[in-house]
Amino acid sequence: MLNSKIYIIFVGLLMLVMSSCFRFSSEHKETLYPQILDSAQVFEDYDFNSGEFELFGVYWSDFNRSSLADSIGQFSIRDTALLNRIQASWDFKLSDPYECGYDYNLYLTKGDSIVETFNLNIGCKSLTSKRRSYRIERECIEDLYGKTDSIEYVRVVFYGQDQAVEYLEGMRADSNVFVLDDGGYVWEKYIGYFEVTYINEDIRDSKIALQEIQKEISKKYKTNDFEVDNVGSDYNTGAYKIRIYAHKDFADNFDLYPIRKEYTYIINYSMTGFLRL
Repeated sequence: MLNSKIYIIFVGLLMLVMSSCFRFSSEHKETLYPQILDSAQVFEDYDFNSGEFELFGVYWSDFNRSSLADSIGQFSIRDTALLNRIQASWDFKLSDPYECGYDYNLYLTKGDSIVETFNLNIGCKSLTSKRRSYRIERECIEDLYGKTDSIEYVRVVFYGQDQAVEYLEGMRADSNVFVLDDGGYVWEKYIGYFEVTYINEDIRDSKIALQEIQKEISKKYKTNDFEVDNVGSDYNTGAYKIRIYAHKDFADNFDLYPIRKEYTYIINYSMTGFLRL
């Protein structure tokens, strides 16, 4: 009798936990996609007929890749008709993001700029961007086979700024190369950096913290000749480890926040790009 009561209590608790898990999953989806869409076009915001658009597919890793990705290879799509066909057919159900390994990084570019980045896992049918995550069918990737142009991923490293900048300018001048620089490499302008500790208990967001730091530094030193980056955050305390790229004389006179790392010279200058074959 006692064992029966214990069993009934256990089953009741188990059902309660499972019910809570299901409710959490539903709430999580509503938070992730507040627009409550069942499906959406992946490239609905872009007018490919305006020209200059290109879709690059670059291997995410050299390990555990789908055989289909190996068959297609690293690729580029510039053909407007094919891009429009992809735009019309890539209308997928939304899903929770797949946060593990991927087959491809996809870069949608216009001119020299990246306009959106995606991660694609073919086996898990997952296509994820910063905005949304979709359930993509394998057939949509199979349809690309034989219709794309081949590319080669290129990474070059120099140990001197002058040589690196000269080589980078050559890459940018080459019409067969797309330089993956996200608007420019910080080492083109600065040869070093220092790090500070910024504490603001009212800020729990690194982007907002960086904006505030940018304003405070500009106001005190009357210059925008520096760049800031977050290299570590404790959102519970509002403490941020901030890297500031700048010239050395600026670093030597900096006293706005506590210094956690003295001025350090960049030891290698690397650049990446996609070479159209």
